[in-house]
Amino acid sequence: MKTLTTITTCDEDQFIQYSRRVARLIDQGSELPEESHIMFGDPADLLKLLRADNRALFSAIKDHPGSVSDIAEHLQRQPNAVQRDINELERFGIVAIEKRLIPDHGYVEEVHLTAKRFKLEADLI
Repeated sequence: MKTLTTITTCDEDQFIQYSRRVARLIDQGSELPEESHIMFGDPADLLKLLRADNRALFSAIKDHPGSVSDIAEHLQRQPNAVQRDINELERFGIVAIEKRLIPDHGYVEEVHLTAKRFKLEADLI
């Protein structure tokens, strides 16, 4: 688990500069930093991520990681709607879904955050 993920807006040059820095570390076989970045070119996309449903989901996963059904029950939402939002957060790298074996019951998919802390930085104009 990463220690910090920074969610930010950036322009194309900033994104390329950051990507090259990470690529250099990989090419050199160096250890990658314990922090990661999720970058949005359009502030509107960042604002979509921060809608009320996602903020509540984000908080629920932080406080009670578990199955989609457990999280949906905690939020009093439909499991299919929660699954859709979790899939979106997974695409952004904010949550991960892992299969966990429960003896005598089979596997359960458990949702958890990918970092201990998230920081938001945004330039809106």
